[in-house]
Amino acid sequence: MKFGVEVPTCTAGMMYPVPFATARDVVRVAVEAEQLGYYDVGGNDHLSTQQYVREAWPLPPDYFEPLITLANIAAKTSVVRLTTGILVLPMRTPILLAKQVATLNQLSSGRVILGIAVGGYRDEFENVLPDLRDASRADLMVEGIEALRILFTAPRSTYHGKYHRFEDVELFPKPVQSPLPIYSGGNVEGSVRRAAELCEAWLPAKIGPARIRAGRSKLDGYVRAAGRDPTKISIALQSVACLGKTREQARDRFAHSAFNLHPFGKIERRER
Repeated sequence: MKFGVEVPTCTAGMMYPVPFATARDVVRVAVEAEQLGYYDVGGNDHLSTQQYVREAWPLPPDYFEPLITLANIAAKTSVVRLTTGILVLPMRTPILLAKQVATLNQLSSGRVILGIAVGGYRDEFENVLPDLRDASRADLMVEGIEALRILFTAPRSTYHGKYHRFEDVELFPKPVQSPLPIYSGGNVEGSVRRAAELCEAWLPAKIGPARIRAGRSKLDGYVRAAGRDPTKISIALQSVACLGKTREQARDRFAHSAFNLHPFGKIERRER
């Protein structure tokens, strides 16, 4: 079993007891995580502030772009893996993203793990891409993964989808790993299915053992239906810990953190 640490690239105002982290804080946490022997550090992704965070705090938090942040971390570390945990794929264009990820992968000597998901906030997606207001983010996810796979492996890449199209793109350098590990983030059925059919791992968040077991069963079924080996598809759980000198202190810190602002129900109900 391997353990990693989520650095606060875009979690300010969402769950941390102290809502706002500086860029220096983010990098410092990652460097210390490597020194302590953690397997990976991960950074999540927001291009705009979510509505519920706007309503909760009078001043907007700083959200740091994860790939640029991980590049800075890569320059200050040597062995810790660099994970996007998660990057919101429907808000990214495949060619530019493939170039950025492959470059980071080369600069870090193959330490990148690409965690991707639909994203929990429809309002953020529609604010950033109003022309795609009626688009299916699930379909954008599938097209994005397919396009990235082609760009990461083919000498010349062509892809014609509903949302993404490109022709004869020669993208080099390629990632060091082949395949570059892509993790499908999210707790809903579509996330599990994409992990089974298109990715190397399922990346659920903040769920307990019973749901992990149920998800593993669904994952294995989808993997076998896709003609893949279930033992080759991992589960990488994102969880939350609140520390204190005593159980009571830890509970009190958790209760007074911003974590209870998170609208879990809204995230779980739909993937549109």
